[in-house]
Amino acid sequence: MKSWQAAADKIRRRNINEVIESIEVETPFGFDPAFDASDVPDFLEASWEVIGGGHEAVITLPGRDMNFARDLLISIKKFCHVLECATHARNRGALTWALVDAYHAALLGSRVVAALYGALSYTVNGRTVLVDFRPNLGSVDEVKRFQRDFKGVAEPVLILRPQKALLEQKDSWALISRLSSIGRIGQTGVELEFCSLLEDLAKSSLGAIRNLILYDSVYWTWRYDFGAGPFDERALSAEFVSDDESVRRLLDSLKALVSSVRRYVAQLLAHLGIEEGAFPELANDVPAITQVVHSGANEV
Repeated sequence: MKSWQAAADKIRRRNINEVIESIEVETPFGFDPAFDASDVPDFLEASWEVIGGGHEAVITLPGRDMNFARDLLISIKKFCHVLECATHARNRGALTWALVDAYHAALLGSRVVAALYGALSYTVNGRTVLVDFRPNLGSVDEVKRFQRDFKGVAEPVLILRPQKALLEQKDSWALISRLSSIGRIGQTGVELEFCSLLEDLAKSSLGAIRNLILYDSVYWTWRYDFGAGPFDERALSAEFVSDDESVRRLLDSLKALVSSVRRYVAQLLAHLGIEEGAFPELANDVPAITQVVHSGANEV
């Protein structure tokens, strides 16, 4: 197994609803983002020899569902935090840099989506390890095969570590493409719409504007950012309104991602017995950062 694409192909059929409903923990589930940290990286490091030299292995993770629920919530909090950072940048007038944070928020949002499907990435021994917390899901035949092959493995997780050591940004989007393809099977309505959204996100070059800002020595989307005075939305004239397709694609995609993730997070919190206000950053279906630009003069 050389690539992350090959690793992603090992993840079997499931949808987010059945993954959420399969989490078995005591409720209300205790979670404090300021203090709770993942135990999985240390577990993987301690189990490195047990996992063996191969590129995939099914092993027992004691407290699998507790670890899964906690790490899923941590990934959501990371996404929310960066989303809020992007909004703060926008609100203080750093519109161009807000786009950089907006892309990073979208990337972390893709990691939340993967986690909702049961797949989380960890850094262990200087490389990325992908852990599938629900390898026992799949088609009827796949479930039977797994039960037969791993009959003695309690609380199973699938460890994936291809030859390529690091899960890069393009690999994260490719993983989303794989999850959308397996998630759409047998789905209708909003679930099917969500899978279509994921496919669109995976195909879009959402990082184009972020890369231009970072890697071009002189490019800057809104030069008004460099003004000496305090930011005043009313002073943003047509000269500073961008209709750049890459800008609009990023912000529109982030808005759609937030709206979809918000719905699944609400479902997750209800299942775990956690108050809906645990993630106030997702209270608004249309986060302020996605309103940085609109078509037409004097609109922000």
